[in-house]
Amino acid sequence: MVSNDQFRREMKTLLKRACGEQSAPPVAAYAVHNLPKNFAPHYFDCTGPHAPITSLRCPSTVHTGSELIVQNILLKSATALNVLVDATVEQMHASRVHRVLLVTDNIASGQEISTFLAFMQANPRLRSWKSFGWLRFEIVTHSITESALASLRRKAVVHFEQLSRTFETTDWSDQQLEEVRALCRKYGSIKRETLGRKNAESLQVFGHTFGNGTPAIMRQTTGRQGTTWSPLLPHGRDYALESTEMAALQGYRAPHSLLAALRRLGRTNPIRVLRSARVDAQARNRSLAGKYGPGILALLSAIDAGHRRPVDLMKAGAMSLTRLHSVARASYDLKLIEGYADFASAFHSDSHSGDPRSASPLDEVKLSLTDRGREVLRRRARVRTPKPRPAVPAAEEPGHLSIRAVDATSPPPSPAKPPAPYYPQQLR
Repeated sequence: MVSNDQFRREMKTLLKRACGEQSAPPVAAYAVHNLPKNFAPHYFDCTGPHAPITSLRCPSTVHTGSELIVQNILLKSATALNVLVDATVEQMHASRVHRVLLVTDNIASGQEISTFLAFMQANPRLRSWKSFGWLRFEIVTHSITESALASLRRKAVVHFEQLSRTFETTDWSDQQLEEVRALCRKYGSIKRETLGRKNAESLQVFGHTFGNGTPAIMRQTTGRQGTTWSPLLPHGRDYALESTEMAALQGYRAPHSLLAALRRLGRTNPIRVLRSARVDAQARNRSLAGKYGPGILALLSAIDAGHRRPVDLMKAGAMSLTRLHSVARASYDLKLIEGYADFASAFHSDSHSGDPRSASPLDEVKLSLTDRGREVLRRRARVRTPKPRPAVPAAEEPGHLSIRAVDATSPPPSPAKPPAPYYPQQLR
């Protein structure tokens, strides 16, 4: 669940990072909106008539629903970031625009953004500029699924804040995953979207909307037989959730596999472990352990498990890119990791060549543990002997004193094991 305030705050930061230096030429930005898959013979900024002759009017840009929120953020940030919002081709030529940003809130299947990108590149002048290397298209999205990220990076540069939550990012077992999928298929009434559009299996919800990548049973209002269905997300996609509904959704967090791994290792109190690693930290970072303790331990555990690239660490630690950068900086100040300098440079840089076939600067970053970081993990992974509980005397009848003979040669009774802690795995 991403609240309205969080979405606006993080989108402004993401746009600032994607636009780069203000002294650079202006950047053209467009809020992505839904288009028919077969939009030909039309294209971006077309005026007609087209060949073959058609009676259809050229489409005009009409923003609805979540597109209005993105459009509003772009307009409010336009002056500070030197951005041309919804510029025509002539305006782009007059301002010598070299970069075009296609901005959206969430990408689940990638179908909508792929169609919009093709619609923009179908313009003859833009296609010509792109072929000469004078113009490049980039995608800016708050959240994106891992599968869509891998697919879209072959078409354009992708700037994003976090990986979208899906079925695969939960702590469900294989059996539970199949049970959930069977439930969605059994009761989903929207054809081809029982698991979300293109089987995206998305669990990402925003305060202002939710994508069609979410399973149908979460948003449909009619069951398979025409019966009334009360969905978990009670409003249509074009309407924001009420504050009470948002609070109810934000109160639940699907357990993550990394958290389960930490619990199995007994790492339930990372703050105490990290206090000793704070000795050499700078004075301004004296509260790092208390503020970033759980995140630091999650980061160290993920690196130790073999996840070294930022995208892999975001998935393993269930962190946004901004959160991962803050935690990595705190870990670096505590001398727990190496490679932060390259991460910080890639995080703040927009020096991508623009060729989708080339690697993103973040893909070339690899973080590693220092000896101090490995020592922190080793100390937390030690098996701790449970403390024996005090013996409880047997109940005696009132007025009687029981005297028992104790054999000194017999081994002491083994202490009773404490009950395993309870971790809820599903909504009640």
